[in-house]
Amino acid sequence: MPVVYVPQEQRSKNISAALAYGTHIVSCLDQEYQVYASTPDTVTKIRSAFQNFQPDDYLLLIGDPILIALASAVATSHYDVINVLKWDSQTRTYVPVVLDLR
Repeated sequence: MPVVYVPQEQRSKNISAALAYGTHIVSCLDQEYQVYASTPDTVTKIRSAFQNFQPDDYLLLIGDPILIALASAVATSHYDVINVLKWDSQTRTYVPVVLDLR
């Protein structure tokens, strides 16, 4: 079963609807984590969180934009095609999108 990966935990937002796309949610970094540059420590933490990332897993695009970019880069270093979830504010649902970098 797929897993949903979140670049940065968002306790103030209810992301349980993302569980429609995976069995559980893996947060790469805590909500309080601050990043102002791509540091080796940040990249190491994200890589560690993605160690079991599989082609059918999803990346939920939420959190600090820098962390979203880093998590996307790490995910695409595993596979050329990844699944992401984008929030659609009109339908109030997550929309799956396939990013194909081949």
